[in-house]
Amino acid sequence: WLQKAEATESLRGEFRGAPLTTLSAVSGGLAERYTTGGEFNKTTLRRFNVILPYAKDTASANPNIWTFGSIRPRDLVRDADGLGGKVDCLTKAEGLAGVVTTNATVYDGSIPAFNSTEQSLDYLVSAPHFAANGTEFKGSYDLLMKVDVAKCIYGFNQTPASATISVVSDGSGEQLTTVNLLERKGWLVFAAYGFSFSTPKIKIKLSQNSVAGAKDSASHLSDEDFLVEDAAPSAMPTQPSAPQAQSASPNTSPAKKPAMKSITCSKGKAVRKVSGVNPKCPKGFKLVK
Repeated sequence: WLQKAEATESLRGEFRGAPLTTLSAVSGGLAERYTTGGEFNKTTLRRFNVILPYAKDTASANPNIWTFGSIRPRDLVRDADGLGGKVDCLTKAEGLAGVVTTNATVYDGSIPAFNSTEQSLDYLVSAPHFAANGTEFKGSYDLLMKVDVAKCIYGFNQTPASATISVVSDGSGEQLTTVNLLERKGWLVFAAYGFSFSTPKIKIKLSQNSVAGAKDSASHLSDEDFLVEDAAPSAMPTQPSAPQAQSASPNTSPAKKPAMKSITCSKGKAVRKVSGVNPKCPKGFKLVK
């Protein structure tokens, strides 16, 4: 909470017109509270960074909260400018194009900007530099991207062989990590851990060349951690190109599909249901009997 007397005109201007909720405060006064309302974009980042100095760059608490969201169609069109000439790589992609996860307080959830000069995808996240107990708060960032989308953005004919992930943090220089990329069921995995806040910029640059001694970017995952979308049925021709031979055994039954099975796996308090012909628990999970 910020005392009214501490609010500068620039601060008032930033939140003028923002969605504010009026609450009862101490001594019979009133207070106005700002919440993101589930919106995580450049405006949310800017407002958070305006408030951060008043909090002395320190969190008041460190709750564990999971939230999930997706880019709405109207936001996809609005934010596509960040990719410049590569906009069709996402707007015309079929199904899920990518997933981003982070432990940052706020982040830019719009389409990442494509830096044509450095040939990199740039992401922005933000959080207090210090946790509630005064220790330095360390960041985590994961990105899963469909191989076809990555190839389209970077203009590759083949799956990229390596990636350089750089994290540029305020006052602590640049942290570089190079990993070799192995395609996992149509996905590429990128990760950055242990970087400092307040407002680091994360850059991901792909290359066609592998790097000797670099680790696999998805070494911490198993094949069971990746979901595979069912392939779309092939289109049938409207007219056969040639007469089809009749089967000598007209009563032959079509081949039966393998029976699908489901199992339940647990890891601590996390419970996951896995389905398949021969389902197996992901790495670290145990079968619940």
